[in-house]
Amino acid sequence: MVDSLLKTHFPDLRFSIDRLFERAIVLIRSPTDAIFSFAHLQFTKSHVEMAPDSHFTGEKFYRSLKPLCLKWKKFYSYWLGYQKYQRGPVFNGPVFPVLYEHLNSGGSESRKQILGRLSQFLELNGQHLFVNCTDCEGAASYYRHSPLKAKHGHSLRNDSRAMEILARFKCLAMYEEIVLQYASAANARGMA
Repeated sequence: MVDSLLKTHFPDLRFSIDRLFERAIVLIRSPTDAIFSFAHLQFTKSHVEMAPDSHFTGEKFYRSLKPLCLKWKKFYSYWLGYQKYQRGPVFNGPVFPVLYEHLNSGGSESRKQILGRLSQFLELNGQHLFVNCTDCEGAASYYRHSPLKAKHGHSLRNDSRAMEILARFKCLAMYEEIVLQYASAANARGMA
């Protein structure tokens, strides 16, 4: 049974994380949404506040996308072992990948099915309590609050120049591979 969890945005590669932790839960988010969210986080230093629209225009913004793409790739390369896209150390323990979009939209599995499998992965007793508890909080408290919808909405998908940058740094290709691997694993479980 797991007795502690660590939430992190990036691995600290100055020491070996897999010596500290036996397994990992990796929330996989599309680079078009995650990098947009990283940009908000960098500007506001908050997980729920939004940067002004002016932050997402001009050369400074587009130059900021390269390091954000590299961080996104480094994060998923480390936790999922994708040496093809990013060289360096990888986490060696068992990994439980979850597509963020599946938690929000359902995907091939319901949220309860995903969380049920997660409870088994973590060897939690009282699985039903863990799963039911996730529906108590209400998802609205975990989103950025914005009185006006930003130019980009909540993604970079509508910005062709940003999408070109994400493609150039292979974030989109890597994400497509991750999604296909996730779908293949779901097929093997009979979920797709």
